[in-house]
Amino acid sequence: MSESKDDLTGTDLLFHVCCAPCAVWPIQSLLLKYPGLRLTLWFYNPNIQPLTEFRRRRDALAFLVTQLKGFNQSLEIDFSPPYEQEKFLAMAALNPLAPNRCQGCYELRLLAAAKAALARGFNYFSTTLLFSRQQKHELVVLAGQKAAQSQGLKFYYEDFRVGWKEGRAQALALGLYRQTSCGCVYEAQERG
Repeated sequence: MSESKDDLTGTDLLFHVCCAPCAVWPIQSLLLKYPGLRLTLWFYNPNIQPLTEFRRRRDALAFLVTQLKGFNQSLEIDFSPPYEQEKFLAMAALNPLAPNRCQGCYELRLLAAAKAALARGFNYFSTTLLFSRQQKHELVVLAGQKAAQSQGLKFYYEDFRVGWKEGRAQALALGLYRQTSCGCVYEAQERG
């Protein structure tokens, strides 16, 4: 997989965020790399269960944004997407085993992100799922590219895993809530 060659300087990027610990390093990296980038964080994660866990992760992201506002005033966050747990459960019931379930989950979330980017007039979208060493990286990339193609957009790809150690240290220093799983009830059952 090759990194995107696109220069995002002065453009808009809708950035799907799975959780605050996976967001802290990629956000700062993108904003340093591309001056004038207008970054809109978009929290759509119907895979996270139960609702109390979903809210904990959402609140941790809101806290992170308050911490990063001094770093970049143009950083925006959008918590408007509905929870839609039923969409995830219906999809996962068809393919309950990993990696098929995971692929469906990535496709569900990244298609929603692409549609949101298109509705806002953005040409680019990406995801913090590209940061986590716990995710199935190649499947995330394929889901992003598929969603981009279906909406006539560009999926910005960067292997954010290069910042894994630094990002985890930053999350710990900020006291961000750190979860131990993706939040999916199926994954929790598999872990035992």
